[in-house]
Amino acid sequence: MNIRKADITQIRQLHKNSLSRDFPKNELRPFHMMKTLTEKNQYIVYLGYQNHTLIGYACFLTIPQNSTTLMDYFAIEPQFRHQGNGSIFFKDIVKKYFTDFPSTNTIVIECENPEKTTDNSEKIIRQKRIDFYVKNDAVISNCGWYAFDVDYLLLTVTKDHHEIFPEYLGQTIYNLYMNSADRLFQRIMKKNIYFYLL
Repeated sequence: MNIRKADITQIRQLHKNSLSRDFPKNELRPFHMMKTLTEKNQYIVYLGYQNHTLIGYACFLTIPQNSTTLMDYFAIEPQFRHQGNGSIFFKDIVKKYFTDFPSTNTIVIECENPEKTTDNSEKIIRQKRIDFYVKNDAVISNCGWYAFDVDYLLLTVTKDHHEIFPEYLGQTIYNLYMNSADRLFQRIMKKNIYFYLL
């Protein structure tokens, strides 16, 4: 798979066509925020192609020179799902990110906690999502994460399979979220995000 780093124009197009289709509106980061963070080198978007056709995309929220980054969004285009492309793209993306940013040794992934819903069909979807990442070398941490009424489990992929302390992981994702917002939104976030130990 050919992986390319997206520019602002491509991110705008991705936001309009794919992100808004694949993720609920209340979970979608506004484009203007993505643009500002990209210009500060705090937001990285990769696009995966086969024969010039978009197969999937992955977005990362980071702090320059930080050892940990957050996978903000990851998806395969609908017509290429359930064909093994997700696993191929995910493994390629992890390798690409660690190569492009050698100071990074941990990628954090948020997955909605299956135990925090009473809807059985939703529980199955959440568990399948976790199983996908675990199958592709992610590890479920001992840290939970609550953000704007959504309860997540935090998974990690590390460069050298080293152990990560839950407190460090929780504080890191908190800092990533806070660093991505302006002062007004930081005040809102302080009341709506926190981590906890499982």
